[in-house]
Parts: sequence; C-alpha cells; structure tokens
Amino acid sequence: MVTMMTIVTGKRKLARPWVFLLVVLMGPAAAFGFDRAAIHADRLGPSRPAVNPDTTPLAKDQIGFTATDIADIPISESVSPARFYQTHCAILSQTCGDWLTVWEDGREGKTAIFMQILDSAGVPQGENRLVASSTTGADYVDPLLACDTAGRTFLFYRDRTQGLVYGSVFEDYHVPPTHKFLVNNTDPDAYAGPYDFAVYPNGRIVVVWENYSVMGSTIELKMYSADGGVFLPQITVNTDGGAVDHWVPSVALNPASGFIVTWEDYRHRRADIFLRPYNGGGVPFGPEQIIVPPPANLADQYAPVAVFSAADKFLVGWIDRRIGQEPYRQRFDLTLGMLGGNEPIYHADIGTICWDLDLAVSPGRRFAASWAALGWKNEILAQRFGENAELVGPPV
Repeated sequence: MVTMMTIVTGKRKLARPWVFLLVVLMGPAAAFGFDRAAIHADRLGPSRPAVNPDTTPLAKDQIGFTATDIADIPISESVSPARFYQTHCAILSQTCGDWLTVWEDGREGKTAIFMQILDSAGVPQGENRLVASSTTGADYVDPLLACDTAGRTFLFYRDRTQGLVYGSVFEDYHVPPTHKFLVNNTDPDAYAGPYDFAVYPNGRIVVVWENYSVMGSTIELKMYSADGGVFLPQITVNTDGGAVDHWVPSVALNPASGFIVTWEDYRHRRADIFLRPYNGGGVPFGPEQIIVPPPANLADQYAPVAVFSAADKFLVGWIDRRIGQEPYRQRFDLTLGMLGGNEPIYHADIGTICWDLDLAVSPGRRFAASWAALGWKNEILAQRFGENAELVGPPV
C-alpha cells in the first residue's frame, strides 16, 4: 500500500510519486546525477519522446490518507488481482467538513479518474466512483480540485494520450459531473503537458499549461467563467517564443485582485524560475522576470509552485541547486514586487536530493510546505511558516 501524507489546508495538496534511480555509493555526486529531463518526460506522457522507460511489472498501489491524530485510512478500493497503479491523488475539504478526493486509477486497463467522499472523521462515504474515463482508451491523468464560495467544485485533468486538458464542474460534489470542456486548442501538432489552475471566489477560473505546437514549447493561459464559458481566450504567457523549453507552470491568485504565473524556463541554457503578474482580467502588468538573482541563478532551479495568503501575499517555492538540491522560497506582491530575497526552506546534506515540493495555506492564513528528501534515508518532510513566511521550528 502506498500512503499519502496530506497537509490539511485550504489549497489542494497533491501526492506526486516519482521513480528515481539512486546510486549505491551516495555522496556529493548523488545530487548531480539527478536527471531532470527524464523526470519531466515521464510526466509529460508517451506522445513525447520517452526517456529511460520503466519496464518492471506493475504492482498494486493504493491511495491512503494520513493525519497526525488518526491512523492511515485507505481511500481507494483494491480490485483483485490488482496489477495496476492508483496514484496522483488530490484532496479538497468541503464547507460541511467532508473531504473529496480524486486520483488516477488503472483498474479499467486504461488510466481513469476515480473519486471518493470521506466525512470529517475520515470515514469513506459509499464506494469509489468513476469520474472521468476515455471511450477510446486514452489515459486521463493529473487530476486537480478547487472550489468557489458558491459551493461549486471544479475538477481538471489531462488526457496524456492526446495532449488535451479538460475541466468540469460539480454543482453537487456528491454527483460526478456529466459535462467536460476542452481547455487547449487542437491545432495540428498541438499537445498539452503539465498544467495548473486556480479559482476566484466567484468561480472564475485561470488555467495555465505547457503547450507544444508548430511554435515550439510555450506556457499558455486561458480563463473561464464559473459555468465553463470562455472568459479570456488562450494567450501565451512567456514572451520569448517557443524555441526553448518552458515547463511545469503554476498559478496562484489574490481573491481580491490579480494572479501570478510561474514556470521553469530554459532560455538562458539553464533552468530558471520565471514569474509574470496579471490583473484579474488576465492583462499582464509587464514582462516576465527571473525570481533568482545572480550569481545564484547560474545554478539550476526547478519545478516552481505558487500560493497566496491574505496575510503574507504570494509565496513561490522551488527546488534549487545553488548549493545542493534544496527547497527555496520567495515572497511577492502585485504592487511592490519581490518582498525580501530568496530564502531556503530546508538545508539538506550534500547526499540528499529534495524533490516534489508543494505549498499550501492554512485556515489561519499561514503557509505550509512539504517535500520528498531522498538520500541516506527517504523521508516526506513538512514545514510550517509564521508571519512573513518565516520558518516555525524544524521540519517534521
């Protein structure tokens, strides 16, 4: 059984398992053997060039839920004989105290999206239910959840086989949605990679994704109204064209104003973290900017994630290679720009690879972070923050 550790917050927390090849002789070279391109190719999907495909037989995985005050709770059902994966789980709290969780599930032979409702005590309500499944054998992956103040729940996922991002709306989270809408365009050679989305209190949706087309690799953005109607047609976020890679965008919004988009960018022949701010209508405040200043930006920075707190503004986190491979953070304000400088979230020893950073916001409007630390021992670590995103105690 694979158990998911979740920070209970207002923003969804994802479990994103990755497979790593670790060298037996761990030491200073371990971090520098990290293969970012292979990890990205594995997530992107089979329609892009495969790198080091895994040929080992499938084994049973099962989604679970962990909190500090209760035992592990299985969420997904085991179907015997189980030779498929259940992974990439997203979980969202409802105003009534229930939890809605969705995940990738291979029990049908192809990858589909299943759901389960749990009450406030973690007791499953009913059975696993199918939410989204292809009629042509395509794999549906990367489910994400969000909600608005009117009680609507929004589910997005990606067709990894055809490179399509879909959205759907639960008017009642007990009932799977019957309608989905296509986000990215279907021009010749177009393919959508990893994506993210965020929802305003009134239900307005901001979606960003990796886009591959005749233009190359770009970060695209589109906005929707709460009913799935287009509010802002598809636009390109990065201004340097598509000749180099632009990966893994993340979006976070201020419920009362605008939003920011961050991504991993290779225009300088290294991995940089770029950020671009927008107003609530999707109009940019200016060109994109690098988050990490020189000389630290000469090292690679990977996989940004952004969140917003009314108390401490925007926070962007990423994996940074300036010393080893560690999580870092930077605060940002739509009016003032960068607040302070880059700060480490965690100092790992030189033989540890940190990865899969995620950020969230507590009901008390404070940030929290979690990440994987792979080295002398493998751990999932979590860190709380106080005012101005200052660290509170050591990670646990």
